[in-house]
Amino acid sequence: ALAALAFQLPVGGAPLAPSEGSAAPRLESHVLVKLATPDAAGPGGRRLEHIFGAWYRLFPLPGEKVGDLLAPTGLAAADDGGAILALEPDFAAYPDAAPPDATSPNAASPNDPLYPRQWHMPQVGLEQAWAATTGAGVVLAVLDTGVSMLGEDSPCDPLVAEYDVFSNSSAPGAAQDQYNHGSHVAGTAAGCADNGVGVVGVAPAAGVMAVQVLNDSGSGSDSAVAEGIVWAADHGARVINMSLGTPCNAPWPNCSAAILNDAIAYAAAADVVIVASAGNSNSQFAGRPGNHPEIIAVSAMRYDGARASYSNYGTAIDLAAPGGQTALDQNNDGFPDGVLQETFNRTTDVWGYYYFQGTSMAAPCLLYTSIGLRDGPPKLRLELLAAG
Repeated sequence: ALAALAFQLPVGGAPLAPSEGSAAPRLESHVLVKLATPDAAGPGGRRLEHIFGAWYRLFPLPGEKVGDLLAPTGLAAADDGGAILALEPDFAAYPDAAPPDATSPNAASPNDPLYPRQWHMPQVGLEQAWAATTGAGVVLAVLDTGVSMLGEDSPCDPLVAEYDVFSNSSAPGAAQDQYNHGSHVAGTAAGCADNGVGVVGVAPAAGVMAVQVLNDSGSGSDSAVAEGIVWAADHGARVINMSLGTPCNAPWPNCSAAILNDAIAYAAAADVVIVASAGNSNSQFAGRPGNHPEIIAVSAMRYDGARASYSNYGTAIDLAAPGGQTALDQNNDGFPDGVLQETFNRTTDVWGYYYFQGTSMAAPCLLYTSIGLRDGPPKLRLELLAAG
């Protein structure tokens, strides 16, 4: 267990010295402050971010450092009205990672031959995540063009369930992908791993639910997506991935649809985590439905960690993940910097391993975090992820 270091403010005095013995690094982005009375503005006009009760994150002013705030001559010394009840640094925390069990992929490095070309997997800490969870027991609903299981390296287990909103069918094969996008997304999220074939998925032990909300030409509607969300929530999905959306030029709720809002609220009330792509319009506004407050919106990064040129950005974005940029080869491996996964060419129907780019690829890269951090509402899970 990590010992928390704290500066406690005794009445009328300076902060106490921090505890000894902690090896945890201090976060340099903010300090933690407990205020006697809630205040929209932080001490000295600094930005506050509420956590719970009277506790807030307090962010330094431009040019100011966390150490300046915590120094004996810093923020506590300037508080002569008793507004600050406690002031302390925020330290990083880590789980005690258990070794992978016998059914988990090899945490050292999977034996899938094309894994070295999946540059995006190490960037999301995949092997460290596998030491904690591979998604076993979690049902992941992929709301997309359907999922085909005809490749050599599809998800390890059969689909948990499938549903086609266009035919209202849940029969086997109802959500067969004829477009290729949904199969690529499902493979990125939960493709088979450590099987000596092809590539890996982020959460290879998760069960995949295929919900077709985009037709065989790759298009759908708000009502189709809303129906798919409710169906997935009603049939046991714990995580929903939506690598789809509609461009939006205004912040939510101006750019929203009542039917989608109702469906999202329904799934959130059932404790379903919803992850969505932010959109590929190079816009300051996330697309719909990713801009909804109950959804974790994911933008796309290229190999060097910079924002991909096509990716949406702005205040509605919750997280960024590798989405690739196929015009580049920043790692000089001789291949385009796309996200490599198995799917098929919809013109020739030939299966293979294809480099795709987009926020569609970024969203499933974050599914292991959604699986591993399920306690509390989605935004709380997001805060836990950001802190850890």
